[in-house]
Amino acid sequence: MSDCEFKSESSFVCSFYTLLRDFVNFLLEFEIHIAAGCILINSFHILVLTRKPMRSSSINIILCFLALSDLYSQFYIIEQKIKNYYENLEVSCLSGTSYFSVLLDILLKLLREFSRRSSTWLSFSIALIRTLVIQNPMNPKFEKLSNAKSGFIFILIIWLINLVITTFGYFQFIILFEKILDDCGPKPRKSKSYFFGFSEFFMGNEELVYKIYTDFDAIISKHNSGKTTKLVLCLTLTFFIAEFPLAVIPALEPYYSEAYGLLTLLYYFNFLFTIILSFNTSSHMIICLLMSSQYRENAKNVICCGFNNIKKNKPSVVSVRTSNQMD
Repeated sequence: MSDCEFKSESSFVCSFYTLLRDFVNFLLEFEIHIAAGCILINSFHILVLTRKPMRSSSINIILCFLALSDLYSQFYIIEQKIKNYYENLEVSCLSGTSYFSVLLDILLKLLREFSRRSSTWLSFSIALIRTLVIQNPMNPKFEKLSNAKSGFIFILIIWLINLVITTFGYFQFIILFEKILDDCGPKPRKSKSYFFGFSEFFMGNEELVYKIYTDFDAIISKHNSGKTTKLVLCLTLTFFIAEFPLAVIPALEPYYSEAYGLLTLLYYFNFLFTIILSFNTSSHMIICLLMSSQYRENAKNVICCGFNNIKKNKPSVVSVRTSNQMD
């Protein structure tokens, strides 16, 4: 099996790796199209959820911010595709990468992790709210969880905790530079080209801090829906299938840094589940359409630009014919 990149003597393992690699590479060719389609679907999803009749429920409020988080993840995919396209273009001169460009790349990467983590916790909060409300139907304290105000409180708490974790994650990166010969001007000159690497704080002591950080991120990305409605269960289940592997894969990488074959498999699995996650973000709208009559009604109003609602509210005119009786 000398032609196998996986470097394994097992024909089954080699065949599986080759099939996975070719399938993922095929999907990656259409990744930007998938992301663009998901952006359109999630944008429509947000339009429906932000209509006045839908804004009274905490579940709908959280679903809206969940869609916003998913929306950024798809924008990030498109941004990276465009960036890679221009980086791979053949240029006649070399000018290097600016400090601001590298810093922006780090911030966008961290923001994507922020949005992914937020999506996980927002999905969990939906299941938690519905479970508490259903199991305590006569308790006014738990009934308040269904109010829009409770949804905003959950979102604020999630974002604040997530911000602390994301800020800590920023310290795993360090911006470095190398001197290059910039020949794009009238005269060649020496300049600095910047790039980012991993800090000694994270990677020192056999990557101790990095392993703790990725393990913690994997643990908090796993959640259990418990007893809840079919709608919430479907949303949680589909999200768990796509998101949980993406949290586990980075957690495994530090422990198998020397295992080339396993790292290669994890590399392709990461791309595969990223694409599955893109499909999953659009499934939220489909699930809501299938399982919520209120959502379907408001979706019709969005499509009809409110005409459907006006038609229903239009008062009926009854004509009364009077006759004058002559004595």
